Amino acid sequence: MKLLKVLFVAVCICCGFDLQAGGPWTQKKGEGYFQAGFTTKRWDGSYQGTYADAQLFPVPRDVRESNWMLYGEYGITNRLSFIGDISYRNMQNADEINDVVGITFPTTLEAGSLNAFSNPTLSLKYGLNTSKMVSAVFIRFNPNISVRDAALGLQSDYDAATLGAGVAIGKGWQRSYLQTELALLARANEYGESINGNFQYGYAIRPKTYLIFDLNYQITLENGTYNDGVYALTATFIDNQGYVAYGAKVHSSLFGNFSGNIAAYSGFGIINQGNQPAGIFAGIAYELKKGE
Repeated sequence: MKLLKVLFVAVCICCGFDLQAGGPWTQKKGEGYFQAGFTTKRWDGSYQGTYADAQLFPVPRDVRESNWMLYGEYGITNRLSFIGDISYRNMQNADEINDVVGITFPTTLEAGSLNAFSNPTLSLKYGLNTSKMVSAVFIRFNPNISVRDAALGLQSDYDAATLGAGVAIGKGWQRSYLQTELALLARANEYGESINGNFQYGYAIRPKTYLIFDLNYQITLENGTYNDGVYALTATFIDNQGYVAYGAKVHSSLFGNFSGNIAAYSGFGIINQGNQPAGIFAGIAYELKKGE
């Protein structure tokens, strides 16, 4: 089942959502998985309001987010893994102001870019002793090291530390696998809590190549009272966000312990989230095997 661990990690990283990468599969003691990747996406509007009343509004300037990402997973024991990741983000407002009939922006914000790190993820995952399905529980913590620029209306991550816990289950067959997970995330600084989930199916189209379909979601409990201010105009990491996103990717072994990933994904913000019609991801990964 080692390949299944690698596949699920790769998809969670490419989609960039608040999930516990790796699914229910843990690394063996002394082994690990490490990946460097790049992803980019762009949006020109944001869904604002509540689940009962959400509307799509344009943003003053189109927003682009690009990420250079580092991810690592290491087996402390055969059932306990340590996981960490961090992104270096380039957030950018377009030069052109969006001219929308009937819409007057309170401010158009400045054109420019913000370059800063995301809030890193520090996590522990413990594999449970189950027979018919693979399962695990996990906890995660994200310290707040994010940076923001009010003149641009851009920020590199949520302005809050995050604590989360969840469970993941999955099952693998000769040429395919299926897995799902569910987590509860609580953020400080008066941000609302959210329920995050994932559903994923992968199928081997060739002996060392998998085609993977992925669905991710975040359901806000709508109980946050954080004042987003100008950042609501760009929908960058604001309070009470909810979304659904989906993607397809190809993962293939390259040479030795190296593998490559390429993906395309899309999604829509249900509330307080930018509309993101398309995004791409590419990455290269290395598996650390015991004794190497």
